Amino acid sequence: MTVNLPAETSSFIGRKDELDRLAALLADSRLVTVTGPPGVGKTRIALRAAADRAAAYPDGAWFAELSPEQDANLLGSVVARSLGLREQSTRPYERVLAEYLAGKRLLLVLDTCEHLVAVCATLVDGLLAAAPGLQVLTTSRVPLDVPSEKLLEVAPFARPEPESDDLLGYDAVRLFVERARDRVPGWQAGETALMAVGRLCRRLDGIPLGIELAAGHLHALSAEELADRLTDPFDLLTAGYRGGPARHRSFRTAVGWSHELCTPQERLLWARLSVFAGSFHEQTAQAVCADDRLPEVAPVLAELVRKSIVTRTGDRHRLLDGIREYGHDWLRELGEERMMRTSHLAHFRAMAERLDREWYGPNQIEWADWADAELAEIRLALDHGISHGGTACLDLVSSCWIIWGALGQMREGRYFVERALAAGPREGSSYARALWVLGWITVFQGDMALAERSSQQALAEARRIGDEEAMGHALVRLGGVRLFSGAPQKVEEVMYEARKHLAAAGAAETIDDLVIDGGQAMAFIFLGDLERAWGVLQDMHAKSRKKGEIWMRAFGDLFRSQLMLARGDVEGADTAGRELLTVKWRLGDVLGVAMGADHLATVTMARGDARSAAWMHGAAERLWLTFGLTAMGSDELAAPRVATAERARLVLGDGGYERAFEEGFAASLDEVRERLS
Repeated sequence: MTVNLPAETSSFIGRKDELDRLAALLADSRLVTVTGPPGVGKTRIALRAAADRAAAYPDGAWFAELSPEQDANLLGSVVARSLGLREQSTRPYERVLAEYLAGKRLLLVLDTCEHLVAVCATLVDGLLAAAPGLQVLTTSRVPLDVPSEKLLEVAPFARPEPESDDLLGYDAVRLFVERARDRVPGWQAGETALMAVGRLCRRLDGIPLGIELAAGHLHALSAEELADRLTDPFDLLTAGYRGGPARHRSFRTAVGWSHELCTPQERLLWARLSVFAGSFHEQTAQAVCADDRLPEVAPVLAELVRKSIVTRTGDRHRLLDGIREYGHDWLRELGEERMMRTSHLAHFRAMAERLDREWYGPNQIEWADWADAELAEIRLALDHGISHGGTACLDLVSSCWIIWGALGQMREGRYFVERALAAGPREGSSYARALWVLGWITVFQGDMALAERSSQQALAEARRIGDEEAMGHALVRLGGVRLFSGAPQKVEEVMYEARKHLAAAGAAETIDDLVIDGGQAMAFIFLGDLERAWGVLQDMHAKSRKKGEIWMRAFGDLFRSQLMLARGDVEGADTAGRELLTVKWRLGDVLGVAMGADHLATVTMARGDARSAAWMHGAAERLWLTFGLTAMGSDELAAPRVATAERARLVLGDGGYERAFEEGFAASLDEVRERLS
């Protein structure tokens, strides 16, 4: 059983009645939505309930955080990633998720659905119909309005009565006291302080987030001073929100009061941090938010963390949803929204350009981790850039080509590249580059017609404007089309031309130098010229070692393993194949994993283990389906797989082969990784 739920980072206070009611609803319904106003603790309650019931789900409890994603078209992608799926084919995500979940018994927690409520409702309704073992728990300020939905409405904590002689019997007061002791070790809740806390909790309407924010100011003010400053006139704090529900206005009051207790620089940074979709590093906040008015972000950010306005997990920070919304409203009031969007886009465009430049080097794992952690921000920057058109949007999607083609994000890459091509100018170097990036993605998806068309268009535009480097890169993509479209004999000539243009542009030492080597080695293997293939691979291995890069070196390990196997060195082939998979799993390169799994099945069959070979074929098939076509639709690439399957069937019989295949196909990614490592 897998439990993929965020760990609790602070004590859980109260909510026994809510948890009991939620447990009863989950025992009776396949879809439960936890609703309530912002700041009331919907996510904490849902996560606690999910953790309490996790053992009831053989296939685990899984959490998908939806708040960073604003694009409804990418909802399926976010949910798929939360389940560990790397689906990159052109098939609708609804179908992919339905197929994956059909035979599973698991709990899926979708957190913060209100901004995507319509598409969430459609997705959830379809998944529940397709997967009888699926249960869904959502949090949202509004119901999904799906017919089978049951609701748990969460209210703020009860407000302490002024005359109460047992203030610690109120969860609101206990929450303040717990958080106060977290913020100010040794803080004592004497009678006077408790009475002040009771006043605070009443004025904050028992909203948990407001109470936690109040406790965050104890390092500067006493509980009595805090209560005295929380007075009745809140016109400023709720300005611009008169039309909202009363319960939301209470939240605005609580957050707005905390905002008033911040220094001008803290308020400014709070507003500017609202530009981020999700979590961020301190260095990123400095790069995006700093200027003459706010030259040093770090000390101000530390104060916002101390005041619980910003949360910190490890080395990453974030604003909770309601706090981000409040900051965003103030960002608009300050007239800085456009400036901050531009700064955010400029930063991630610069980082993507660095990724492109530095990928051919020793820091590929660090860059892969960066891309994975910052994917929500990259999406946001891409949306902003594409909405403004121009060459900037083409440059940004093109600079991300490593993310799309090497780090398992081909589907999103195609989505963004096609949008950028529609929005940007249809001429020039940026246009040519975006076209060959689209060619690169679609080769691996097996869409050879579009890959050919896009690469030819890129080559034609590059020739028209005399861009030698773009000509070289476009030709590399055309070489890939030839390789996987049944014309490996044409690859050497195309790659030779590509290398000439790259050298003429002074771009000979880019990652495409190794891509060319890999393409030529594969072509020679397909043609049966194993000696020439070995020579190319030795040269490729030496160059990648010198640069310290591992992405293409791992593909070289795959091809070397194929040649070792052809020479009868089964143990050497097995070692090289597993080394490939170690790297590809670490980078998230699902294409490399699929190719490696297929090849390892062939090696395993050579060792006489037909059942394991069939199991690996099933696991590989599942991986290939994330691209849409097994072996990218290439007969040459599929040939060893076909031959291995025939040999395994002779040993196991058709029924035995199919049973082992189905077991591998149904295995979790964790199980596949363990078996293939």
